[in-house]
Amino acid sequence: MSGWGPWVVFREMPRLAATNTLYVIRFIETVDVNERAAWAMWLLTSEAARLLQVVARRYAEGLLKFEPSDIAKLPIRRPTKSEGAYASYKLAVRLLLQGNKGASQREADRWFTPSRGYG
Repeated sequence: MSGWGPWVVFREMPRLAATNTLYVIRFIETVDVNERAAWAMWLLTSEAARLLQVVARRYAEGLLKFEPSDIAKLPIRRPTKSEGAYASYKLAVRLLLQGNKGASQREADRWFTPSRGYG
């Protein structure tokens, strides 16, 4: 749960496990960290924020909860590139944690093409 939406944390420690407050994402194909970050970046976009408002469950003090099945139904856009995405994703998350949601969304938005359907 959070006040802004779900975001992906990359496990950098072997054997680190998720708890009941975290969900695990597994990629079907082997992809490098930049590719994973490029795909994860979509959850930080302004487009995702609009769509997530529809599926969010609201709790006390504005906390939002997202069920994995609800997120799985969202039309995630294909990133336009992946080179350098991990560094950009870390920046977008840092901006979000600093309370600068607008700058975080702008950083994430630049990884996706304008709306023309979903890939």
